[in-house]
Amino acid sequence: MNVTWSTTQKGEKAVLHNKYLYSLKRQKNNLIIKTNGETHNHDPKLAENVQTAFSRLKRRMLDDVDQPVTKVYEEEVKRFRRENGTAGPVPVFGAWKSTLYRIRKTLLPPTPVSLSSIIIPGDMCYNNSKKEFLFCNSPTPHKVIAFASEQALKLLSNNPHWNGDGTFRTSPALFTQSYYFHVWDEFSMKPIIFSCCEDKSEESYRQLLQSLFTHATKNNIVLN
Repeated sequence: MNVTWSTTQKGEKAVLHNKYLYSLKRQKNNLIIKTNGETHNHDPKLAENVQTAFSRLKRRMLDDVDQPVTKVYEEEVKRFRRENGTAGPVPVFGAWKSTLYRIRKTLLPPTPVSLSSIIIPGDMCYNNSKKEFLFCNSPTPHKVIAFASEQALKLLSNNPHWNGDGTFRTSPALFTQSYYFHVWDEFSMKPIIFSCCEDKSEESYRQLLQSLFTHATKNNIVLN
């Protein structure tokens, strides 16, 4: 049976079979809705191209480990559309999600199940310039993990006004919030200090600030 995962023009999941594009419509109350397939006039020999795209994706999971899985997927989808036409069936992320993440996990540490089990490998404590990036990794309770580059410290030192901002919706798993420091440069306000906090207690904020000032002192940078 020649079936290819695809998407409709609205971006919904669909299946291509014998030049017909089938999509699933869901409705509450356990109703079953029957719809006819839509005629799809593109070359049905697309399965080989889909397999080629999948092979590229799997290879990039290992080669581009610093890029998010979803970003790599989106880049390959754009390439796929350039090569096969904008209306051509596009591989669905959900169909390959588990495989792609499983490949990526072979290069990464296991996902921690508790804050106390978090272990940050040494090579992840530095940025691409091989300079210290992780400056705080305090124990529980009130655990804080925070990152700042030397350039960020210099921006803080030269800027008289800092803006702190905590967000809860996008905090990493196991943490209550992500917390950032923003400063102005000649163009705009931008985040330069990044942290994730176990909670929003005074102890967590104190730990973050103390570690930040210690990190600056180690780099011979004065923060006021």
